[in-house]
Amino acid sequence: RIKLVACDRCSRMAGKYFESTVQVRGNKTRDMTQNEIDLCKSIARSMADAGYRGGDQLSFIQNMKEVKGGLDIILGSTQLGRHMARAIYERFGGKFLETCKLVGKKNNRDVFRSTLLIRFPRLKKGDFVTFRGSIFEVTGYDAKMTSITSLREGRKSSLSEENAEIVAILGNRADAIKATVVAADADVLEILDPETFKTGLAPRPKDLTVGSGAEVTVVRTVDGFIVLE
Repeated sequence: RIKLVACDRCSRMAGKYFESTVQVRGNKTRDMTQNEIDLCKSIARSMADAGYRGGDQLSFIQNMKEVKGGLDIILGSTQLGRHMARAIYERFGGKFLETCKLVGKKNNRDVFRSTLLIRFPRLKKGDFVTFRGSIFEVTGYDAKMTSITSLREGRKSSLSEENAEIVAILGNRADAIKATVVAADADVLEILDPETFKTGLAPRPKDLTVGSGAEVTVVRTVDGFIVLE
């Protein structure tokens, strides 16, 4: 007679078992964007699948839900939670904190559940900021530093946590539009806004060769435009 039983992995999934919760949040100045939430979900699914294929029977997502301020990812494995939190932190920067709570004993051993919080930084990739008199684009994160690149010279630099909290944000690459150059000189371009039909000025990127009538990609700012290409 054949007796059907569930494997340990399936039993734990059916029993709502979990060891860690990854909490991904925005910060006090901005919420997570839907694109950021979707990317975190994709990272979570990919890492859980990879862990299971690698032999970790507890590498599964028990639940994943959007909550006020961000995303909660509830996982079957503490190890998976740590790897996942680290991957999200390295992708988006910000702050990373782990806490553990004793929830009981099993086979005379303490059983803990961990909560791993990633709080996103104020700046996100593609943001344009002013720093020391120049316009920079946020390109990534390195530990507690924010990597930036000068739009005019292509010079690479970085912002400390303190500076990242206070620099002025001019716009983001995701908001770029096409516009027409009305006039050009060595340092400045005059741009026609395609929606308002008003003109504004923009610093000319160092290696950009354009003249009157050319179409360029720009981001609107309070004071004019930023020319990307």
